[in-house]
Amino acid sequence: MLKQRHARGRFRPLWTEVLQDIDSRCRLAIASFEAVREEAPPDRDMDFYIKQAYQLISDCRQSTLMPAPEQKDSRFQPAPELPPPSWAR
Repeated sequence: MLKQRHARGRFRPLWTEVLQDIDSRCRLAIASFEAVREEAPPDRDMDFYIKQAYQLISDCRQSTLMPAPEQKDSRFQPAPELPPPSWAR
């Protein structure tokens, strides 16, 4: 849904909205994985998928606590772009 509205150019979603969307989708995935855990083939480690979803939720929460890119310390700037090598011109 967010991707469709963004593709149309009507609005640019805030990162917090994107992270909230990821959070809710991970929670839905966790519920789905837990519901089919007993019926899953033995070669599928459903606990692994559940742990991955919980880790993604944790990463999203941590990202919401980080400062926005505009508020980051100015000491940490990307390296300047180097000109292409002479053989590539």
